[in-house]
Amino acid sequence: MDNQSLRMRFSKTGAIKYISHLDLTRVFLRALRRSDIRLKYSEGYTPHPKFAFGVPLSVGTESVCEVCDFTLADDMDVITPEEVMSRLAGQLPAGIEILSCAPAVGKLREITYCDYLLTFDNACEDIIPLMRKSLEGRLVVMKRMKKGGEKELDITDMIVLSDIFCRDGKVCMSLRLPCGNDLYLNPEYVVAAMRQNSALEKVLEEYSTLRTKLFYADFTEFRY
Repeated sequence: MDNQSLRMRFSKTGAIKYISHLDLTRVFLRALRRSDIRLKYSEGYTPHPKFAFGVPLSVGTESVCEVCDFTLADDMDVITPEEVMSRLAGQLPAGIEILSCAPAVGKLREITYCDYLLTFDNACEDIIPLMRKSLEGRLVVMKRMKKGGEKELDITDMIVLSDIFCRDGKVCMSLRLPCGNDLYLNPEYVVAAMRQNSALEKVLEEYSTLRTKLFYADFTEFRY
């Protein structure tokens, strides 16, 4: 990437977690315009700003490790990453906080795995052994296909790491899952597979999801 390409890390928490990926793009592009931060555009018949998010975040999921790359227009060569952060600070809605901004290193498509923390509202500590046993077995879900219908998907070997524990009186589950272009697993699928056990169906019905870290293919943490 050239010197005008920046990488910004941000969190997305609270009510803003319910806006879509497309709406989030609009929020950032509007904030950049209001901050008088001009972007470089692609060439061709339909030019578009050089702005991209890392891994799309499911509606309803919070995150403290979101990332986006963007390329500044040629006449913005004197602005620093620190000034970009400062200008944007007052233009973004509540729930989005800029955590860092620096020259981009590597490509966003290198992100291969994500860590998640799931917190269950109605689970008690005594259900943890059953949850662990469920994760150790075969996990299968029905996946909706783009052309209609459903297909059975075995996700057992797609879960890289998992742990179940209590924190602040709540039962939590940490997961490391693939999130690359070739292989992606939504944590909702893991919960759906576990809930096929009748003893877990109601217990795991209500939960919150937080994305916490991003990784390369070799499991080193993604560089911001």
